[in-house]
Formats: sequence, structure tokens, C-alpha cells
Amino acid sequence: MLDPKHLHLMIASDTNYAEFVSVVTTSLFANNRDVFDKITVHLFSNGIIPECVEKIRLTIPQDKGELITYDIRDISGRLGVNAAGETMNICSYARLLLTEYVDEEISRIIYVDCDVVITGSLYEMWNTELCDNLVAGVLDAHMDAKPKTAIGMPDNYPYVNAGVLLINIDEWRREDIIDKFKTFILKYNGNVYHQDQGLINGVCSGRIKILGPEYNMTSYFFSHPHKLLKQFNNPFYTEEELESAKADPVIIHFTEGFLGRPWVRHCKHPYGYKFLEFHNSTPWREVPLRDDKRSLPLKVTSWIFLNMPYSFYEAILRLMNIIKRNR
Repeated sequence: MLDPKHLHLMIASDTNYAEFVSVVTTSLFANNRDVFDKITVHLFSNGIIPECVEKIRLTIPQDKGELITYDIRDISGRLGVNAAGETMNICSYARLLLTEYVDEEISRIIYVDCDVVITGSLYEMWNTELCDNLVAGVLDAHMDAKPKTAIGMPDNYPYVNAGVLLINIDEWRREDIIDKFKTFILKYNGNVYHQDQGLINGVCSGRIKILGPEYNMTSYFFSHPHKLLKQFNNPFYTEEELESAKADPVIIHFTEGFLGRPWVRHCKHPYGYKFLEFHNSTPWREVPLRDDKRSLPLKVTSWIFLNMPYSFYEAILRLMNIIKRNR
């Protein structure tokens, strides 16, 4: 049964990303400590060393929160996918098996990727009416139709970004969702487009509730104009909805793209400073910014996008889509 004042939040990580988990938890409690009576963080650990787990624990106030850890190193074999050696794949697939890990009394959970910061109250999201929907999420912003067509999803069905999800665990149990995930993996011979995100959208298709964009503001929402995003995404948000979310986001998701990421030098993201503020309150505060290791084509395209007239970028985008279609 849902407790409206007890938030359950899930994060999956390995040791390399433990630093970012601490930013998530720091921002979570900074903006929700007085909103909920209790916040339980469920950390799905792909071999996080004990020292890092204890550092994460330091960011969780003992009077309002708790940290529960789960060992997920055997997930790829249990799901039937070959994710061995692909660390973040294992972490991403973890949520697919969450019904086998979390207590049966937990009816829902909010999943977030490690590359987010929480800048507002999660109360309304947590208490969203789900009915029989399997998940609730924010519409993804992609630049072609392939994410849907590759998994047999109709063009007018919602396709959500899996980096932030409100998961209806009760319905997942009733539907034996793990078996459906395994069947879907077999259907595509273990090669589902967008991997875990494609799996979630494909299996949950028709039973996905759309949340407002403020709950998962990916970088494309900031870097690309609404008219372009609307052209490639159906259904999609209105320009007014996106502008409102930009002004007052609840969850900022620093996805890879033209703006860079705030833990990397020369980041252009308008909310990059928020990440750095929270990072400065974590046990990893002394870790310096990293070098930009994006591919050369992405760096060049980013420079063009940020420094040249938008019409020039549009022409390049059309050319790239033509090349993709003719492959």
C-alpha cells in the first residue's frame, strides 16, 4: 500500500559512478528532507567498494533517510542478456529485476540514473495516480523514428526516457513483468534497440503514463528548439510546457549531447552550476573536473550547433538522416 510520505528511490551504480550517486542523494535530501517523513534509497550495487558505499551513506541524514544496498553482479545471466564487461549495461538492466529484490510491501519506486540532480519536490510525482499503468515517465527527445520502429511500437504511442521512471511495482508483480522482459529479449535475439530503454518501452507499450517534462529535463530540451523536437517526436509537449519546465525543473538529467556534462571541463549546460553546488557538499568535493572525451564528430557537431546559424545545423541534420536511411 502506498505511503504518500515515505519515498522509495532507486539508483544503480558501480564504483566508478559512486561519486555521482552521492550528488543525487545530496540533492535529493536538500530538496525533499522536509517534504517526506522518510526517504529510503535503494542502491543496486555492481561491486561498489565498501569505502564508497560509506561515503554515499554520509550524504543521507540518519533522522530522515536510510540506505539499502543490493548486489546485482549476476543480473545479466538472470535476464539472459550478455552484458558481461559492460558495466553500465548491468546497472541499467538492474531495474528490470527489481521485483526480485525489493520488499513485497513496496508498491512503487522512483528510479533515477546517476547523472541527475534533484532540484525540487518529488511529492507530486511520488503520489501520481498510476491506475494499471506499468510505468510513468517523461517523453524522450530523439531525432529520428528508429527508437519506436525498431521495437514495433506505433508512431503515436508515448516513448519515454528511461533515466527517470515512476515504476508501478504492484503491477509489475501482477503481470510477471520479468518473464515479459525475457520474452522480449528473445524476440529480438538479445539485441533490443536502446537496450534497457527499448525493453521498458516495448514491454510497457500502451500502459505508460506521461509525466510533465520537469521531472526529467534531458539536455536536448535545453539545446534544441521546440519546433525541431516536435518534428521528430509524437506525442510531445507544447512549447509552453517545455519553457515552464526549463524555468523550474524538478529533475535535471545531464545526458550526453552538445552542451557537455557539468563534471567535464567547458560544460555549456545552463544548470551545470547546480551539479557543482551539490558536488561541493559530497565526500568527493576535491575531485577535479574531467577532460572532454567525446568523439571528434560530436565535438565538431556541437561547435557548429553552438556557434553557427541554426539553419546550418539543420542542413547537416537532414544530410545525416539521409545517410542513415540509405545505409
